[in-house]
Amino acid sequence: MKPVKHEEICVDEISGQKKILITEALFILKFGGELTHSGLDQALKFGEIFRKKMYVENPNNSTGGLLRLHSTYRHDLQTYASEEGRCLKTGAAFLKGLLALDGALAPILASMVRNDDESKTMLDDSTRARKQLDMIKV
Repeated sequence: MKPVKHEEICVDEISGQKKILITEALFILKFGGELTHSGLDQALKFGEIFRKKMYVENPNNSTGGLLRLHSTYRHDLQTYASEEGRCLKTGAAFLKGLLALDGALAPILASMVRNDDESKTMLDDSTRARKQLDMIKV
């Protein structure tokens, strides 16, 4: 956000500072983009936290918990993402943290992040919000 035009409306009697009213501003909104290093780190950490809080492992049990389950049912676990690169990378980074995987995101993305017509319909369908979206465009 960048103020473009403003008016001085008065001077505050107590502090002596000018009070300014912004009458015009420039807003730059961006759709799309790349996943930042911070976003990647957040997704990895959230995956780890999710595993530790939602799938608590019993230290007395040697079954290996979620990580053992992952190696046994690897192909059954999928994440769904829209077609944007940053969304796909976020899904892969979350899975990397969730399953304590090593290596690059590309193999995880290719094998475990789903992006097909069915997932696009599920994630990108905006028919219920069509009226509000059309009103915004006016």
